[in-house]
Amino acid sequence: MPDHEDTATSIPGLIPGQLCYLQIPALDVTTAARFYERVFGWRVDPPEAGFEAPGLIGQWVTDRAPAPDAGLVGWIHVRDVRQTLEVARQAGGTPRDGPLPDGPRLLASFADPAGNLVGIVQHGDHAPRAAAHARRAENRTMPACTLIAELAYDDVIAAIDWLCDRFGFLERWRVGEHRAQLSFGACTVAITEPRTSNVRPGPRDMMVRVADVAAHHERARECGVRIIREPTDFPYGERQYTAEDLGGHHWTFSQSIADVSPEDWGGTSGPALLAGRSPAP
Repeated sequence: MPDHEDTATSIPGLIPGQLCYLQIPALDVTTAARFYERVFGWRVDPPEAGFEAPGLIGQWVTDRAPAPDAGLVGWIHVRDVRQTLEVARQAGGTPRDGPLPDGPRLLASFADPAGNLVGIVQHGDHAPRAAAHARRAENRTMPACTLIAELAYDDVIAAIDWLCDRFGFLERWRVGEHRAQLSFGACTVAITEPRTSNVRPGPRDMMVRVADVAAHHERARECGVRIIREPTDFPYGERQYTAEDLGGHHWTFSQSIADVSPEDWGGTSGPALLAGRSPAP
């Protein structure tokens, strides 16, 4: 590959402020080159010369440590996040998070063979295609997530304060003293009091994914939350703990600690999981 300054000036459409050159830490340059070539289709020839990608050039370097949990994270556009995540896994990467909806985007991340955290993003409509007459309207009152749990509390205002303070929820909106929506990451829960709604009273069980179970558990414990089960590692690749809120609902907070196939712990993969195993286009 030519000197990167000459190559950069040959990339059409470059504007000031645009990211145009990238150095990626690698333990082995050839392994890293072939991984990115397979996952993203970057032009790599030979590996030691670097790579060319749409609007971007760069190289792999061995004099800088990989960044698995700190520093900048590059988000690379792909046609299909789920397929690309599976291709990355097959090529030697380790899935980390997602796929998770983020407005009109679908996000996921994985660690490359050297351990660098890499983000992938699918822009546009990532939901199953629907007929034109059934197209969903945008509504700021409703969150983007597909599934919304509804929980009943005798005192909705107290529940808002408690869940935000102890568990780290964020309030989306409230109406009077009888209903509200709280968000955690890409998910949302509706809370209401049973006297003015059709939500059944009584305790429910909820599960929420978090990035760091130990830190979340410590925050809850310091706030005096009743812990039902201490953080525990499970063979299906999750570290979890369970706590009880002021309404008697049980919340299990779960952190992914390994990529484990259901078959590895006695389960069976279903159509929704198998659908993501085809190679990227």
